[in-house]
Amino acid sequence: MAKLKIVKILALFVMVAGLLVVVGWIFDIGFLKSILPNLVTMKFTTALCFIASGFVLYSIAEEQKESLFAVQAILPSAILLILLLMATSFISAVFGFNAGIDNIFIQEKAGAINTFISGRPSIPTMFNFILIAVSGILTLSGFKKHLLWLGIVVMLIGSVATLGYIINQPLLYYLIVGINTAMALNTAILFILIGIGFILCEKTVSKQN
Repeated sequence: MAKLKIVKILALFVMVAGLLVVVGWIFDIGFLKSILPNLVTMKFTTALCFIASGFVLYSIAEEQKESLFAVQAILPSAILLILLLMATSFISAVFGFNAGIDNIFIQEKAGAINTFISGRPSIPTMFNFILIAVSGILTLSGFKKHLLWLGIVVMLIGSVATLGYIINQPLLYYLIVGINTAMALNTAILFILIGIGFILCEKTVSKQN
């Protein structure tokens, strides 16, 4: 189906975008970390989770076709990676301690203006990734009619942050000094694409039923 092809293209784009940010952090290539100079950079753990989220989205699209290889071989590992990185960070942010997982791979330079805890993603970023992992878990459990509202929430959170950059309102991209680090623009855009992918998958399910 045409919609599933679009979903797969979105999933592959998200994976490639995440991979490019990972390369940017490893080799310290600034323009790969953020869309424009001096903008908030996507965190390394965020980039890893976008690679995994692309796998989740692609696997869900494959599941609609009843092609089970991607679901069985990829989806559980992708879900586990997202939960390991983001659920741990989310809990540490909520309860005010540093679990150390944010800098386990890459050490962000001290004094970065876009974070009060080096390497920690924005709380809405963590929340969105947890929703993405939940969508994968529900898909593995056979629940297919959850994707619409999950897609809307993921897309809405990304859209608000994108609007914040357009009209230069830091609060809209979730920057609250001392409380929450900002969501990067490239992060927000990728969440919009994932949200669209979930919505398209839901419409495919509804049509089949």
